[in-house]
Amino acid sequence: YLHSSFEKLGEYRTWNQIVPLTDRMDYLAPLIYNCAYVMSVEKLMGIEVTERCKVVRVICMELDRIFGHLLWLGTTAIDVGAFTPFLYAFQQREKIYKLHEAFTGARITTSATRVGGMMADLPEGWIEQLEAFLDAFPRTLAEIDHLLTTNQIHIGRTQGVGAITPEDAINYGFTGPNLRAAGVD
Repeated sequence: YLHSSFEKLGEYRTWNQIVPLTDRMDYLAPLIYNCAYVMSVEKLMGIEVTERCKVVRVICMELDRIFGHLLWLGTTAIDVGAFTPFLYAFQQREKIYKLHEAFTGARITTSATRVGGMMADLPEGWIEQLEAFLDAFPRTLAEIDHLLTTNQIHIGRTQGVGAITPEDAINYGFTGPNLRAAGVD
């Protein structure tokens, strides 16, 4: 647990003044933390938001999730010497930044949610920008996948690295995906 004084800072703020604090919990996924906070408050207060608001929140959270995966993919690729996939991943991240900025006015600390809704409705043309991103994104991912899975240097630096026997995984207390990757169902 990392104590960030979030609770103390919230003691003297209104419900919506706490939203910007949640941006700082994970600057790569601010909308996920914005939504987690306001949805908790809404549940406690018995507030029901519109279906449109729910959909916009999910879209924003999914963009943040993709954003985080692109960061992982790009930095992992560059760490093992694959520069081009890093650039492709970060180009896609920039497109998500632009979507965030078009909607919220900010690229990172968006503070987009409010108890009972969002800070604003989606701006004119935002859905079309999102659709353009979603149309092109699978092709870019396929290209990144091809660049990594056919590159012998990348394969040599990643395959068989960190392998652990099923017995050792159990003895070390592995769980979830790590345990399954070791061959334990």
